[in-house]
Amino acid sequence: TRKRIFGLSNKAVYSTMASRGCPHKCNFCCHSLLRPMYSGQRYLRRRSEENIINELLQFIDMYDFDGIIWFSDDCFTVASNGEIEKFSKLYKDKIGLSFFCFGSPVTISEKKMEYLTDAGLRFFELGIQTGSRYTKKVYNRPFTDEQILKAAKIVNKFNSKIHLTYYDFILDNPWETVEDELETLNLLVQLPKPYCLALS
Repeated sequence: TRKRIFGLSNKAVYSTMASRGCPHKCNFCCHSLLRPMYSGQRYLRRRSEENIINELLQFIDMYDFDGIIWFSDDCFTVASNGEIEKFSKLYKDKIGLSFFCFGSPVTISEKKMEYLTDAGLRFFELGIQTGSRYTKKVYNRPFTDEQILKAAKIVNKFNSKIHLTYYDFILDNPWETVEDELETLNLLVQLPKPYCLALS
């Protein structure tokens, strides 16, 4: 695993976004404050697949770039299966570089992961944050453990292609009890291995 991870550690990274906004309304995130500012407007906006690819082609040509593409969208996998399929085919054909993106449990599907890993997805981060039922309510993250584990198992099916999978968790929440922390630990031990933790 270390060889697979650090084999790309000397690569430059280009960061861009395929979308702005987020489908979720988590209380710990800036979107919970920004969303009301755009009342009556479409908050989650996605660029066309052609527009994304053209930007990358221009950058690659300008700097002779052969590193890693980082899609820093809050939730890249919110795109539909059709959009992901179209993007993946264009990306594989015209770009062909390893890339990184974020997702959330309820936006993962096997088809999406199949398309993305075939196109070059090698680093993936899944936002989980907590396993506590109480804390999920505090955070406004209405994802059940069953939904989280289902998504993690789908991601794990593509472990042979993904170099590194991160699961996001938030620590040191002052409102949590030991029981809440134990619920999160119980979820952690059920997540399919291997994975890394991204702790906030």
